[in-house]
Amino acid sequence: MRTRTGCRSAEVVRNLDDPELWALVSHWDNVGSYRRAFNGYDGKVILTVLLSEAIDEPGAYATPDDVGENLPRSAVT
Repeated sequence: MRTRTGCRSAEVVRNLDDPELWALVSHWDNVGSYRRAFNGYDGKVILTVLLSEAIDEPGAYATPDDVGENLPRSAVT
């Protein structure tokens, strides 16, 4: 992951409350860099194996300044 264009950093971290849970934390230049990093064959060979073990919960985050005001979906026009 670290060798992909646009990847600023990547690390594996352990959950403090449940030591059997781990997370892969990565920072990218932008969403497009992340999406392009695993297109095609590499995405299928690398990510499919990794994500098949993942727990289904939110996996993308951004800083509040990047996101803007947090509004309920019903309030967005």
